[in-house]
Amino acid sequence: MEGYKRKLLLVFVGAFLFLAFARYYTPIMYRIYTHEQYLGIHTFLELITVFVSFSIFSMVWLMREGLTGRSGRFLYVLGLFFFAVGWVDLLHALSYKGMPAFITESSHQKATFLWLYGRFIVAFAVIIASLHLWGAERIKVRSWLIVFTDIVLIAIAFLFSTVYLKYIPPLFIEGQGLTSLKVSLEHLLMVLYGLGFFLIFWRRQELKLSLITNLGYFLIFTFFSEAAFTFYKSVYDTYNLIGHLYKVLAYIFLFRAIYLSGIITYFYNLSEMGKMSEELLKHQIDLEAILRIHGDKLQQLIPKAERIAIYLKEGEHTYRAGYSSGKFQEMFPERGIVYFKDLEKVFGLSIETFENLNEVLEMLQHKEYTPLIKEIFAHSKQVLYIPLVAEGEFFGFILAYIFRPFVKFDEDDFDTAHFFQKFATLAIVQAKRQEIMEKLSYEDSLTGLPNRRYFFEELNKIKYDADRYGELFTVVFLDMNGLKEINDNLGHQAGDLALKLIGQKIRENIRQSDVGARLGGDEFGIIYRKMGLEEGKKKIAELKTNFSALKIEKYQREFSLAVGGATYPVEAGSVEILLKLADDRMYEDKRKIKEARKLIKE
Repeated sequence: MEGYKRKLLLVFVGAFLFLAFARYYTPIMYRIYTHEQYLGIHTFLELITVFVSFSIFSMVWLMREGLTGRSGRFLYVLGLFFFAVGWVDLLHALSYKGMPAFITESSHQKATFLWLYGRFIVAFAVIIASLHLWGAERIKVRSWLIVFTDIVLIAIAFLFSTVYLKYIPPLFIEGQGLTSLKVSLEHLLMVLYGLGFFLIFWRRQELKLSLITNLGYFLIFTFFSEAAFTFYKSVYDTYNLIGHLYKVLAYIFLFRAIYLSGIITYFYNLSEMGKMSEELLKHQIDLEAILRIHGDKLQQLIPKAERIAIYLKEGEHTYRAGYSSGKFQEMFPERGIVYFKDLEKVFGLSIETFENLNEVLEMLQHKEYTPLIKEIFAHSKQVLYIPLVAEGEFFGFILAYIFRPFVKFDEDDFDTAHFFQKFATLAIVQAKRQEIMEKLSYEDSLTGLPNRRYFFEELNKIKYDADRYGELFTVVFLDMNGLKEINDNLGHQAGDLALKLIGQKIRENIRQSDVGARLGGDEFGIIYRKMGLEEGKKKIAELKTNFSALKIEKYQREFSLAVGGATYPVEAGSVEILLKLADDRMYEDKRKIKEARKLIKE
């Protein structure tokens, strides 16, 4: 998603232009405030940043168990250092010229030293935290070492701002302004912040998009805050105020990065995923229910999406809509099939937002796909694409649409999509595999027909309906003649072809509501729903004709099936009697076929 880069660039240009504007129009904008005017403003602004610093430290400390992985380590390390930053900024606020004496008299030198000292802690904290974006996923942060370092840094700040202040070279001379040392140190800080930004951007794939964006804003405003502090001639002038305002803005974005983007959003999404998992447990775990629950949850997490559709891979280039909500339902209903050749190659295997839909339409010009896809894209202002990928296998995708102008998916939506993708893919893949396993447990792998287990479970259900609603049904057994002979003389491959042919013919001789199954070996069964005695007799006679001379084309070998059946409850009052009667009639037919063959041979 390239939108965040544009936002960072705009903020950088905006911060630069404001400072450049103030610098260029110095005769108009420059002002030295009185001691009484500026001191209260400075104290208020600094206390805001002190509060943010301690809040950041408290958050990461209390939630340290949930901050795992490289991203978690980054937030944790950065947050721990702000314990020292908060104390140093507090000392800076108390030491500003005009404040009551704190241990020693307040002064420009004391406040300026503490300012620089605190800013160097921030710069190195960002760099050290960024280095934790490298390394193994499960490296444990030695928090005691960082907290100990914080205490040492606070002690150094306290000592060198009081007892040993005289050893610090002049940083600001009243009446003259900044010394060259102070300006050089500010420039060094700007370089360090730039390095921190580079390290974070280099490893941006480890961080959430909203986190990167807010950290970028923080570093940009901090960078220009230091730039502003290279211009001031009085600690009460306009540039000093701009520097502090930039610092407050920077800390607000840092708070957003860690509190909103890094922690609250994470735990909110985790909570929502937990609720979704609880919802899944309340329902029968089938793929359709899982897709519905996931689709509804995504709609709740990203409410600005005006349409959400979940498509699962059905064939090589076909996808079935397992969930569909919002606009254009009539065009793309649930269970509808769409065709799109090489979709995963066109859209990729990572989450993307497509803002320029004209480019997407041009990209689709030379692709084979369902024409309606082009129509819905033409109406869209933005599309969020979430692929469902597990272990390198593409299972399907989710599309979220926005049709209104001036409404866009933002970094938080993008992060939510990333978080949601992990849970959704895992649940859907597991359900799909479970569905396949259940299908295999009820399906004969050779013929593709239902197996014995499925046949008898359905028989019990049909018998229950027949007793309840007074319906009739007919059971037919079929038994292949000469399978052993074919296997012995032509090989098992020929026998398998014969069984597959029987499966194909059975499917041709049943209705959609009927049940045809392979019961085992060379035995097959059919249940004809709502079929009475006379209709059943006609169907059995028809089957005897249709299965009297099947031919294995590859081997030019003919074979037949014996057929027998009975109708419930006209001919049998129980399932046991029904099955025995059908079986006896099938064997009677088998006997007649053998006798007929014997007469032909004689």
